[in-house]
Amino acid sequence: MLKYGIILITLGIMLFTFNTACMADDNAITKFGNGLVNLLTGWLELPKQISDTYKKENSLSEALTTGTLKGVIYSVGRTAAGALDAAFFFLPPYDKPIMKPLYKVFATSTK
Repeated sequence: MLKYGIILITLGIMLFTFNTACMADDNAITKFGNGLVNLLTGWLELPKQISDTYKKENSLSEALTTGTLKGVIYSVGRTAAGALDAAFFFLPPYDKPIMKPLYKVFATSTK
């Protein structure tokens, strides 16, 4: 079982690396890579939304309540969008991802 986990993680890293290398090209492989990254990292929206809410509101209780709720919603949305993009990567349009920005988890806050 551990062997399959290592293979899956290695494949994910390879696809993420390949995806960022061909970011300028809008094709089915790029759409699949975007979907896979969103599918695997969608859960990171939870701590990101808690952190963003704390920075905006400067209140721990607000961050733990509203930020957690937003994080759960965004996590489910990003993971589902990633699953759809990865499952239907062969269907156009290739240049219009469901979630924008593609990697919100890695994007900086716009304040």
